[in-house]
Amino acid sequence: MTCDYLVGCDGASSRVREQQGVHLEGTTFDERWLIVDLENNENTVKHTEVFCDKRRPCITLPGPDRTRRFEFKLVDGEKDEDLLAPAMVERLLRTHGADPKATLRRKVVYRFHARVAPRWSFGRVYLVGDAAHLTPPFAGQGMNSGIRLFLLQAGQHPSWGTLVALSCGQSVLVAFAYTTWMASFTETVEARNPALTATGLAIWGWLLRLVMTAAFLAIPYVIDTVTPLIESGPTLAALAQAQAAHTAPSPAVMAQLGIIQQAAADSPGQWRTWYWICVGGVLVFVASVFIMRGRWSPAAARADQAAHDRAVAREMAGLGGDGELAQS
Repeated sequence: MTCDYLVGCDGASSRVREQQGVHLEGTTFDERWLIVDLENNENTVKHTEVFCDKRRPCITLPGPDRTRRFEFKLVDGEKDEDLLAPAMVERLLRTHGADPKATLRRKVVYRFHARVAPRWSFGRVYLVGDAAHLTPPFAGQGMNSGIRLFLLQAGQHPSWGTLVALSCGQSVLVAFAYTTWMASFTETVEARNPALTATGLAIWGWLLRLVMTAAFLAIPYVIDTVTPLIESGPTLAALAQAQAAHTAPSPAVMAQLGIIQQAAADSPGQWRTWYWICVGGVLVFVASVFIMRGRWSPAAARADQAAHDRAVAREMAGLGGDGELAQS
């Protein structure tokens, strides 16, 4: 068989990828999960449910066309066949709210993978879907995923515990920096003219607005891969339709597929660049503290406060005799 283009969407054990001499890179989780897919499901729950049972965690989520998936974690010592037994599957579904009249479509035990092919295109040969990458279904880690992606791109392989520590540390340090900056900024304005404190805070508010506006306008120029990836649905649908009909995709579809593949390849690097821009902004923000007023030592700051209180007490005493009259 000959063709102008070849799209390898033949799953995790892709023969197309194997023939190109490419191997998936990444990690495989040690946990095993029983996956049960149901059809003709009339379950009234239309959202995802998570069963936080330490004895056997479970998640169930709705799918299109009255389908629903259940995922049950296997515990240590259990064999795959133990969970695949019809009686066990029936009991797990019954105790987790499954529709008893639904049709069992599939049941399988598998491990989650976080692996990706280093290349997705080879001339006119393309890898898509599981042939190109394997992503765990529990991948909604938000910003932690972004940090993990950056560190992976930088050659690191941190654990999720490391990422939690980094996120917490980053939040605490930025909070300290913000508090210090605001205190220093206020003292600097007061040293110029105490009457301008409110004006100084207004200037600070405008600085925030200007930075946010600049970031909003700049990010599309730094990261231009989002739109092709978000709008890839029609192209992938046309590709799937052509495959189902055993016909060659149109040149337009293949051209757009190339754009999508390139966007997927460029996206991590672009987000890494944006991350470094943000880090640079934080460094400028912190460095500006050094050109403002304020004590670095808490003891010196307390001494300043005590001296200020004594000066106020002396002035009040001069005005009201003992200061109590003025304070009242």
